[in-house]
Amino acid sequence: MSNLAQELELARQYLAIEQQRLGERLQVKWDMQNMPDQAGMPALLLQPLVENAVYHGVEASQRGGEILVSGRCRKGIVALAVSNTLPTEGQDSPRKSNHMALENIRQRLQMRFGDAAGMHTGLVDNRYQVRIWFPVQESAG
Repeated sequence: MSNLAQELELARQYLAIEQQRLGERLQVKWDMQNMPDQAGMPALLLQPLVENAVYHGVEASQRGGEILVSGRCRKGIVALAVSNTLPTEGQDSPRKSNHMALENIRQRLQMRFGDAAGMHTGLVDNRYQVRIWFPVQESAG
């Protein structure tokens, strides 16, 4: 078990490494509001999402791209979203995915929080977005 602050820090560290590797091709924006740092959550939920955004959205595009990591907490529910720009059609071929990481995250959210948590994936404003949500529960550690 981890908590939100630890998971956000891990995602920031991962993206800092990718920033060194990809340089100006990778643009990252953070938009966090009213986040409960000690909210418990399964470990390594956020990092695979930003990794997928780098791999499928930024690295796959010759021009690079942008990743937006956003979060809100309302009425006891934490909602996190990772979105990325898409490679230009015709310029780059989309990378194949077996969706294993997404299915793993979905299952771990379900195991930890039951029906109170969930995940949605799809296009939002011409960007690929993965949104997860779960109830605030203080972490034990």
